[in-house]
Amino acid sequence: MRRICKKKTHKYPPNYRWNFTMGVLHGIIFSFGMAFSEPFSVLPLFLRSFTSSKVVIGFLISIIKTGSALPQFFVANKVQNLSRGKPILLVAIWVRWLAWGLLAMVTFIGGHHSPHLILASFVFFLFIFSFAGGVANVPFFNMIAKAIFAERRGSFFGMRQFWGGIAAIGAGLLVRIILSLPSLSFPQNYGYLFLVTFAVLTFGYVALSLFKEPESRVEKTAAENNSINLPTIIHYLKDFPPLFHLLLILIFSQSLMLALPFFVLNAKETLHFPTAWVGYFVMAQMGGGVLSNFLWAKLSDQRGNVLVIRLSIICALLAVLFAVFSKSFILYLFVFIFSGIFLNGAGIGFNNYIMELSTEQLRPLFLSIQGTFMFPVYFYPLFGGLIADYFSFHILFLSSLFMLLISLWLSIKLCEPRRKEAVCVVANYINEI
Repeated sequence: MRRICKKKTHKYPPNYRWNFTMGVLHGIIFSFGMAFSEPFSVLPLFLRSFTSSKVVIGFLISIIKTGSALPQFFVANKVQNLSRGKPILLVAIWVRWLAWGLLAMVTFIGGHHSPHLILASFVFFLFIFSFAGGVANVPFFNMIAKAIFAERRGSFFGMRQFWGGIAAIGAGLLVRIILSLPSLSFPQNYGYLFLVTFAVLTFGYVALSLFKEPESRVEKTAAENNSINLPTIIHYLKDFPPLFHLLLILIFSQSLMLALPFFVLNAKETLHFPTAWVGYFVMAQMGGGVLSNFLWAKLSDQRGNVLVIRLSIICALLAVLFAVFSKSFILYLFVFIFSGIFLNGAGIGFNNYIMELSTEQLRPLFLSIQGTFMFPVYFYPLFGGLIADYFSFHILFLSSLFMLLISLWLSIKLCEPRRKEAVCVVANYINEI
């Protein structure tokens, strides 16, 4: 007799293939565009042209980043009461687009005559860009969770990051060419980079705008009684240990951000590598992320996301170790290769984990808690600048290394939602309202 094998099947959400394609396309185009203005290699060098103080550079990057943490709970309250959160998402992404376009215009036109205007505009418009990104965060991931089922999210984000990384490697080559052109002086050379980012983001945001979000059923009484406020947040953090455990790991694992903005400055000031080589660092970071995506996608789909989180932390540790001990250009490239691997792995691991840990009703709340808990992380560049200015790059990298070791230790006991372990089921701790 023929043996019949039952294969696990999924009821596909509406417009699954279309949404998968538009979501991947958005990720590819976004990664390509942002590579021209890479936050941890291109932007620190841009700021270095205004000040040599690592504290000031770290402070400015921190101020820009904190914007994304501010609106999380407010937006989550709105999203959980809507059958579709896409209208909020659309407003946010096009505000981001406009902010970047204005930044590019001011930088390109301002020239040598208004350096203070350029710097003030840089901080202001990137803060708006970051704030709008915080508004987009909850509706974006909530929309993805509804449209892409758990066993395919690893592939979804992996494809976004793989093809986006390949595109970003090409962008890295163009960054090197533009920054090395003798005919382009500062700040026009960076103005060109920002203009390219602006133009490319247009197509990425069009793709995301075409995403067809599935409708959620909203119970009016439940929505009214389950508002997101401080007592609610404390309630879940206290009574659902896996959530608090995850957030601790997130905060400590992101300590790579203490050092990441200063890897390129260390290369320039301590190792005396030419400025134009920053393009190679962008390529190395994107290339590392590209090569890792096959692994991250497969592990996330087939094994769950705890292993992805642990391995990504190990890669962050390797990045810092290479920064401490590397003296040659070739070895120093591995700093950025492993940084890229970590960023892609952590992006897939933490975001997919929080979506699987929550229920559909609690997902906006959990996503907003995760986003808000990133607030202290956004000040890591400031602390990194303080350590680098008052001590050294070496002490800074060792500080990051110590915190990463703590995060790896914490991750050992993290439960896996995919296995339906009792400790990971929120209903076993809390009766949802």
